[in-house]
Amino acid sequence: MIYFYFLPKQKEWYVLPLYIAMFSFISAALDAVYHQMGLLVYFHWNPFLRFLAALGWFSLATVHYRKLYPAGI
Repeated sequence: MIYFYFLPKQKEWYVLPLYIAMFSFISAALDAVYHQMGLLVYFHWNPFLRFLAALGWFSLATVHYRKLYPAGI
């Protein structure tokens, strides 16, 4: 919900990709921290792959959100 609440509405070409990349990096960093604390237990995988998965997830979520609410909320 925080992601969608702060979703930028600027029309500059670099704002949205930078926002998505920032949230993907934060997601990958939190995943690594939670894993080291023992809160997330899974087979080890590359954090870069977690970043790419989050990048895809946030990109698709943004496309879906913008089609669902074209004028914004």
